[in-house]
Amino acid sequence: MAGNGADKLVFKDLNRSDIEASRDSDNNMVLSWDSSPGEITINDAGADLEQFVFADGTVLQPDDFAIV
Repeated sequence: MAGNGADKLVFKDLNRSDIEASRDSDNNMVLSWDSSPGEITINDAGADLEQFVFADGTVLQPDDFAIV
């Protein structure tokens, strides 16, 4: 990865408790939430992201998610 600092995905209006994590058949990480509703698919199970930052200040790494 090029550049300075961590590659991160920031959820400005969602807390960690709002997100459900799963994997699809291609081993991609799928994060979904009911408030909008919404969903994001992250290739390679989030291997290229170092941090997920949530509105409540929680910061996680891809391995921190309990995948359903």
